[in-house]
Amino acid sequence: MKTVCAFVLFITMPTVLAASAPATQDEAALRKLEGTRVTVLMDMPATKEGINYYPERGEKIDYREYSNRIKEFGIAIEADTEATITEIKIKGKHIEFQLDGGGYGTFGDFQPSRPNVPYPRKTRREEDLERDLRDEDDPEAKRRIQRDLDYYRDQRERDYQRDRRQAAEQYDRDVERVAAARLRAGSRINVRFDRNVPAQTKTTGGLQATLSAMIRFATDVESTVQYESSETTAPMPDSTVGDVSGWNAPVRKGMSQFDVEQRLGQAVGCTDNTSGTLTSVVCRYDLGDATAEITFVNNSLVGYVIESR
Repeated sequence: MKTVCAFVLFITMPTVLAASAPATQDEAALRKLEGTRVTVLMDMPATKEGINYYPERGEKIDYREYSNRIKEFGIAIEADTEATITEIKIKGKHIEFQLDGGGYGTFGDFQPSRPNVPYPRKTRREEDLERDLRDEDDPEAKRRIQRDLDYYRDQRERDYQRDRRQAAEQYDRDVERVAAARLRAGSRINVRFDRNVPAQTKTTGGLQATLSAMIRFATDVESTVQYESSETTAPMPDSTVGDVSGWNAPVRKGMSQFDVEQRLGQAVGCTDNTSGTLTSVVCRYDLGDATAEITFVNNSLVGYVIESR
């Protein structure tokens, strides 16, 4: 018998099960969370692209994409720091969960671009000298006109190089200004679904449960939301963890690997996967009449699978 609990997500709320709460079909209910202070559990990229999160899938975050965004844009909100929910939107098959402004790059945000510096046009004096050069027959006079013409041509080249240098310096200042602004503009989580946003996620409790692996809310009574992965035919259990051969869920989301091993003993084996700033570790534990496969991200428990023998 195999119980899949890899992402039965836990948060704390005044209800028992958010999945059984009445589903509100518009974003008005979710927007009640706006203005709430929360603790972010992952470094958030300094861009409006934020993090794409897929609750229904086995691989809920594309860590390569996440790592690339951190490298390119930096970190707007560091892990284990507080942020404010500034906007929540339901948009088709996903929910935008914006923090501290939602990230840089939205409409109206300045975007630097390399200027196209045109080469200076000939002055009227240059054109006159070119005409005089064509019409002049005296060699000495032609040499004199050529020297004057070269001077004006060199002046145009000097002006062009000066304008290019000034434009490049301005572009560098703009890039630095935008980089600094990115770090102050927040970020977001895009909660994406393969079909439609489930009704249970359109409740405040359901959304909080869905995001509990990434966001710590202030309220403190356990509740869950369950998603059936589109990558497996095995149904998710109807109850929370605790029904497999005496397994009574001695671990919970957020525990460190050390805390888990204080309860379950030494792991039988672990597999590491490092991507950018994130380290994912999957460890197997012998429970006697069952085994547990527990996933840690940055030494924090995010989910587990229990299998009876």
